[in-house]
Amino acid sequence: MPVHRQAVLVIGNSKTVTMLKVELGNKKSKTKDKYVIVNDVEDLDSTYSDIHYPSVFLYNDDVIDILIGHSFREVGEHFTKLHFSYDYDWWDSSVSIEIICNKSLNDNFPALRIDLQLQDWEHWAKPWSMASVAKQLEINVKHLKNNQVIYWQDDEDSMLNGFGIEYFPESELSTIDIELDKVLTLVESLALQTNQDLLASIDTNAVVTFFQFPEEAKTACKQYLIYFAQFLADLGIQADTEIKEELSHTLFKVIPTDKNESLEQIRQALDLYLNAPSDSSLSTQTANQSDISIRQWEANIFHLKSQLALATSIIQAKETTIEMLQLSNYQYKQLLETSKSNKDENKEDVIKGIVTVDKYEGKGFTINIAELLRRLKRTIGK
Repeated sequence: MPVHRQAVLVIGNSKTVTMLKVELGNKKSKTKDKYVIVNDVEDLDSTYSDIHYPSVFLYNDDVIDILIGHSFREVGEHFTKLHFSYDYDWWDSSVSIEIICNKSLNDNFPALRIDLQLQDWEHWAKPWSMASVAKQLEINVKHLKNNQVIYWQDDEDSMLNGFGIEYFPESELSTIDIELDKVLTLVESLALQTNQDLLASIDTNAVVTFFQFPEEAKTACKQYLIYFAQFLADLGIQADTEIKEELSHTLFKVIPTDKNESLEQIRQALDLYLNAPSDSSLSTQTANQSDISIRQWEANIFHLKSQLALATSIIQAKETTIEMLQLSNYQYKQLLETSKSNKDENKEDVIKGIVTVDKYEGKGFTINIAELLRRLKRTIGK
């Protein structure tokens, strides 16, 4: 997401927004098209129209930043609508942004309309239709139950003419870029959730989880995930894993070889596996273990910790080292669900004899490391 810069004069510790000056220039062409000049900054590629109401398509980032650094009311004195587009790493195509600044239209104002365009129709290669993207997005918007946010579709019979999110700020005195950042953050979350829901819907025989790793730590974290298939094998569960990048996130999929294998058991094994590097007692309990499966897992954890510690110093993260070493902190969405059981009012087994989930004390896992280590076995040469 671009960093929006307000046009300001800084005097001491105070910040004063400059006055907004808008002029029109004539394009050097046979057409009578006009472009805009904002605070003496020209947007030669912009197109101004005053048919029905004044609107402008903007292309110059500096001009865009100056305009959205002002309130809807201030901009509304010059334009009813602003239009511009950006490319974001969380969406496959360009994102078109339309800002309604005054009540010249019948539309509610102020308003921000985000058009999630899908332009590459000819080369669409996803395992679901474009219409499914729009439908799932609509479902996720409804789940928000937020009166300021609605799903919109230009043509009720087809999403191909435009679809996305419309957001209604509470006041025309609000600064546009502040409200724009709010809605873009929300739309990013909705877009990623929609993509994950669609992926999960076609992978009913797999465990799917998503991560957002810092670039400095991505390689080490992905290496640790790759070893999870061997970890499962050492527990007697045969499965394949798949890792790929999807809309700025790392998708990790575990597919059991036997379709009758319990996905719930794999989910809970993965949760244990992700939290193990931050378990301070693990190294003590593995000290006297000689099985190669335990030694290799221990080596992988040590490598992960050393790489994350290095990444922490590189990015000068605010989190403490132990927080950075918790691999699960990087999860954007982990599709792990705790199984329900009425066997015990306070606790329940997740992986029988190894992992017990405490229902009432936060996230609390009670992990029987000794039993886990007894079950981790690998036969050389098998």
